Amino acid sequence: MEKSIIPKLAFAILKESEQLYKIKGCFESDILESLYSNFHDTFLEASELLEKYKVHQYSTPDKLRTMYKVATYNELHTVFENINYCTCDGFTKHVLDLKDRLTCKHVLAVSIARSTGKIVEEIINPATYEEVLNTQLEFFDD
Repeated sequence: MEKSIIPKLAFAILKESEQLYKIKGCFESDILESLYSNFHDTFLEASELLEKYKVHQYSTPDKLRTMYKVATYNELHTVFENINYCTCDGFTKHVLDLKDRLTCKHVLAVSIARSTGKIVEEIINPATYEEVLNTQLEFFDD
């Protein structure tokens, strides 16, 4: 069975939108249409998430390790740079099981927030970074 090239194209468009945003300072309508046509409802959900909540970036001082936290009033999800994975139920259901979406709203929200620079950045020391990762592992052990 051949792999579909659609995910590669969709994520390439996302990367292109980031570059164009840096040049023009906004997403033009053709880019928005292209993002919606590739990510569908996930794009709308990610946009809504960014309107209501902030994406936090935690990096070590050397910037070699970076993670993003997407927090809502009742959820907290960790997303890593350039990795299409999230611990949310939507990712498990739609991306992994049903395979009817390319990603979840949290991963897409981080990508869009990175493009637009609408991220709350915090530098944390390597020990704190490790503690945060270990906390996540404890979550999976439950």
